[in-house]
Amino acid sequence: MIVDLLPTEEQTLIGDSVAGLLQKLPVERLRDQANFYGAAEAAMWDGFRAIGLFSLSLPEDAGGAGLGFAEECLCARLLGNALTSPDVLATMLAVRFAFGTGDAKLAAALQSGETRACFASADDVERAQIVDGRQASYALSWRRADASLWRFEPGAVQHCLDETILLRNATPSGKRANAEGFALRARIAVAAYLVGVAEAVRDMAVAYAGAREQFGQPIGAFQAVKHACADMAVRAEAAMAQTWFAALALDHGGGEEDAAAAQVLAIQAALENARANVQVHGGMGFTYECDAHFYLKRAHVFAALNANDAVVRAMLLNR
Repeated sequence: MIVDLLPTEEQTLIGDSVAGLLQKLPVERLRDQANFYGAAEAAMWDGFRAIGLFSLSLPEDAGGAGLGFAEECLCARLLGNALTSPDVLATMLAVRFAFGTGDAKLAAALQSGETRACFASADDVERAQIVDGRQASYALSWRRADASLWRFEPGAVQHCLDETILLRNATPSGKRANAEGFALRARIAVAAYLVGVAEAVRDMAVAYAGAREQFGQPIGAFQAVKHACADMAVRAEAAMAQTWFAALALDHGGGEEDAAAAQVLAIQAALENARANVQVHGGMGFTYECDAHFYLKRAHVFAALNANDAVVRAMLLNR
């Protein structure tokens, strides 16, 4: 079977529209604490809504664009490029979740920006941790093939490895909506975000390797650096291909194996590329002033969201 993983002209135009808006969210913004916890994204929420980011896969008669999950993943990848707050991706997924479970009122509220959603790092009936969600009232969480969307009461703030992310305890309140199989959609979308991270640090490393000179030539001319950059490119490409395949397969009845493979490759690409980017930047890469650390920390946060990597690997090997 041959599958075309290259974006169509229409998909390219959608990506260009989203990328144009995200230019207002350069990663440098995270150097300013005023932009922590999704503050910059919250100020742009109307812009996300205006370009239809939250309703891409909704039917046209429900106010959506009538597109597929693949288009959502293309956008999730761009959100990862810009290290956008997890709330943006969570709200994208929550709109589709609410619509799929028959709650058209909630779907409309999420789509309009009146209500917002965030991710929860665990699916526990009594207690969970929410990620960012400063202006959210619903949390999306999942386990293997099952997912739930629920209202919550925020609790104590917890320390997060990524200081730009607000991590809090939360107590579920009200009714929990559940959807069998939606977790696969969430896991693939998170993988797409991680692909965006892997690609962003690849580009950052290559740009630095071409500009930084040592011994009268760019450091990218040295074997250790050029091979590191080549490995980053291969990891990002492999993760991208598997994630797009999983997204297309899900639209046509694909299952657990495709999502799990995308998850494993995307986590590996994001974490290893982010670490390699720090190395390529040398001594500067290990400083707080260099933006490389933002990508590494965000990759760890999203890797933790997407279940236990070791468990998923074991499941794939035992198939």
